[in-house]
Amino acid sequence: MKSTLRQSVFFTTAISITLFLLWAGGTGSLAQTQPQKPDDKFVIVPGVRVGDITATTSFADLVRIYGKANVTSEEISGNEGDSYPGAKVFPQDPHKTLEIIWKDPDHKRNPELVRIVGDTTSVWKTDSGITLGTTLKEVEKINGKPFKISGFGWDLGGLVVDWNGGKLTAKTLGMGFQSGEGVTEKEAESVNGDRVLPSTNRVLQKMNPKVSYLECRF
Repeated sequence: MKSTLRQSVFFTTAISITLFLLWAGGTGSLAQTQPQKPDDKFVIVPGVRVGDITATTSFADLVRIYGKANVTSEEISGNEGDSYPGAKVFPQDPHKTLEIIWKDPDHKRNPELVRIVGDTTSVWKTDSGITLGTTLKEVEKINGKPFKISGFGWDLGGLVVDWNGGKLTAKTLGMGFQSGEGVTEKEAESVNGDRVLPSTNRVLQKMNPKVSYLECRF
């Protein structure tokens, strides 16, 4: 009798343990994995860092961080066709390309701005979720308010000129949009040229242009 009772208790305990392990390995809270954080190496915190690049980074630091083969010293184009001493990181990889303009070009140090350019599948992303290819409507949601951009079709076309007191700030984060599709020629002309447009503009909402570059200032 005692032997049978022991076997019953042992069997019941074994089943309980097995069920618990299955539960924990499935939907149970103990087994739920924490959301994976994005790779900090490619996270942009405007005004603070672009990956491992900060306000005091030098060319030598870039070489140490990213490797000599992935860093070049170059003249970097400004928004109006001017060029400035700077550097490129991953110049041959459109998924990772960065452009840097130096505050201290003589010593190749202290970035004034870091520009994210390249492919819309860029690995770089702000801590609020903005990357190349993010749409105007998505940026509106992140900003928490409509904002203003310049008309398309010229040197400063598609540039955010005013965040309108939203969550984003022009002091540390700038961006440009590439003219989109899905509008008539007449509608496209209405958002071209040297003018300032609210993001709520009917044609812009219909076009829903995408971010074509990001600029982070220190």
